[in-house]
Amino acid sequence: MGKTQIAANLAIALAQAGKSTVVVDLDLGGSNLQSHLGLPNRHAGLGDYLRARTADLKDLLVETSVDGLRFIPGDSRIMANIAYQQKRRLLRHLLAIEADYLVLDLSAGSSYNNLDFFALAPSGMLVTQPELSSLMNMLSFLKQHMLRRIRQEFATEHRMRQEFDALTKRSMDGSGV
Repeated sequence: MGKTQIAANLAIALAQAGKSTVVVDLDLGGSNLQSHLGLPNRHAGLGDYLRARTADLKDLLVETSVDGLRFIPGDSRIMANIAYQQKRRLLRHLLAIEADYLVLDLSAGSSYNNLDFFALAPSGMLVTQPELSSLMNMLSFLKQHMLRRIRQEFATEHRMRQEFDALTKRSMDGSGV
């Protein structure tokens, strides 16, 4: 099973357990969560929001056939590389959604967008296959996630941030890059 299928099933299970749930297709480079929810691809999505055609993220909420489950579609066009200000706005509005659970379906990889979307949640789930390359990609994601979180802690301490950046650029054997 893939990430999107697990996100859809988790969201459905939470809603069936009586929790108000919103599932968001944040696979900006290839959204297809609607097909896993049995919905047509005809609703306005994050692309409309990011291109400012929809002012409020709440306007994108789509009711599903499952009581208590709403859905925010991604975009049928490629939007993998969004601007920093677009991402900040999106993160702010995602946090404002009223629901017991917000399930985020992310794309693969360790892009800053994915890392920041993943960091939005108090807890996350990583989905991988039992093969070496998939496991290595998952470990790389975890490492990048932790390094980004640590670096953000030094946001106001310029000297500490420089030291941290220098340390993370060194190779694992300590000989430098």
